[in-house]
Amino acid sequence: IGKDRVTGKERINLLFPVSVHGQDVGFIRAIHNKPHRTKEGKKELTYFNMEGEWASNSLFGFDVALRRVHILRRLGKKVVVWVVEGPRDTMNVAQHGGVVVGLIGSNVNARKISLIMDLDPDVVIIATDNDPAGDHAALLLLGGNKNEKDVKKEDIFKGLDTLISCIRLKFKEGRDPADLSRQQVRMFNKKARRRV
Repeated sequence: IGKDRVTGKERINLLFPVSVHGQDVGFIRAIHNKPHRTKEGKKELTYFNMEGEWASNSLFGFDVALRRVHILRRLGKKVVVWVVEGPRDTMNVAQHGGVVVGLIGSNVNARKISLIMDLDPDVVIIATDNDPAGDHAALLLLGGNKNEKDVKKEDIFKGLDTLISCIRLKFKEGRDPADLSRQQVRMFNKKARRRV
């Protein structure tokens, strides 16, 4: 339980652990009520990462996705991996049957590309938010960072599009993967499996 910064009242906080290859690396804290709007009309943040470098080198939901991949492989099924940004997006796609990982924001780097490939996908659905940060994350996921300014040679990484078949989902203004229904997730999974 924490104090609301605007009202000063107590409110419930939820903690989501982040595990990668069986190791707990951090957690994401979420407020459990509707976010307030600032005077400028911006929504207050609803997710806060535990301090440290772990978020830039981890994917939310990775271990859950890995377990689902193992089950699908044992059943002889093709694996469609969804890549989204935040916890709400990740949990929504997962509860509707998708194998999904969250970027923990819009940061993309070689480590996250490597973790996505560790899931051994047959096809990847990139479903980032319809905003500048989400679009930039999708570009990095697809094409890597070789065209980015001020990137050191040793930090350059290839995008998923050079490694595996990818689909980029675009959302209408104000919509994101947290709004997808069970039918939509299943439909996109089916379409993606047909591509491989």
